[in-house]
Amino acid sequence: MESNDELKWILERATESVRNIDSKNGVLIAILAAIAAILFSGEAFLSAVSDQACPEWAYRVKTACIALMVGAALVSAIALTLSLIPRAQCPKDSLIYSGQIARFESAGEYAKALNSDKVDFQDDLVSQIYITSTIYRRKTFWNKVATIAMAALVILIVAFACICVIGA
Repeated sequence: MESNDELKWILERATESVRNIDSKNGVLIAILAAIAAILFSGEAFLSAVSDQACPEWAYRVKTACIALMVGAALVSAIALTLSLIPRAQCPKDSLIYSGQIARFESAGEYAKALNSDKVDFQDDLVSQIYITSTIYRRKTFWNKVATIAMAALVILIVAFACICVIGA
């Protein structure tokens, strides 16, 4: 088995990967918020949505685009939320997971646990590496779903704008 220093390095890399995916999520949230602000703050989009004077085919296509845009926005928002909140069960006896450390009554109790002969940091590090990697995998999956849904949303917005110009 690897040494504790090597395991710490692996855990740091896994933790950094989680931080990176959270940064990507922040960018996607900002983009989604910007799209919503641009679409719903201007009268042009709202009037194009409610314009029934256009040809019937354009009205039907616009209605379908709007439904698909709402669906893509919802999928993106839900996927981003799921990417931000994945959880994994941590072993109850972990002495390096902050959630478990906080359950000690005092710093003194935690110090006693650290000085115990039963402490096996190597197993604890391996467990944390696995848990962090599982969290990273879940975050990455939902981030990809959100990215694909957001790309679809942008394409639908462009299609909607084209239909409005052509069908007007």
